Amino acid sequence: MLPHTQRLSKNQVNYLLRKGSRLENEWFRVKYLVNRQKKSRFAIVLSNKVIKLATNRNHLRRRLYAMFEKIPNHKQHYDIIMQVKKAELANKLPSDLSTLIKETISPILK
Repeated sequence: MLPHTQRLSKNQVNYLLRKGSRLENEWFRVKYLVNRQKKSRFAIVLSNKVIKLATNRNHLRRRLYAMFEKIPNHKQHYDIIMQVKKAELANKLPSDLSTLIKETISPILK
């Protein structure tokens, strides 16, 4: 699980949703902005329209946060929100999830 210092608060998420740049693929909708912190910060947004049960949403959210721990630090740090678009993501293997996240975020972290 990511430490709280690397997660975005509700106010930061709302700001980022309004002001951030957008990137999208089949699985995720991503909003991001450059930050002035010493680390990148992340948030996962899962709608109950995508996954109905809260326990399943929380389980997927924890799995995705665990994948963000493995992303190396770069010179430029970002605030990143990932909105999940498909429920089938919950059935993916951890290696597949890691690959999907890296492919999605790689244009940002060049």
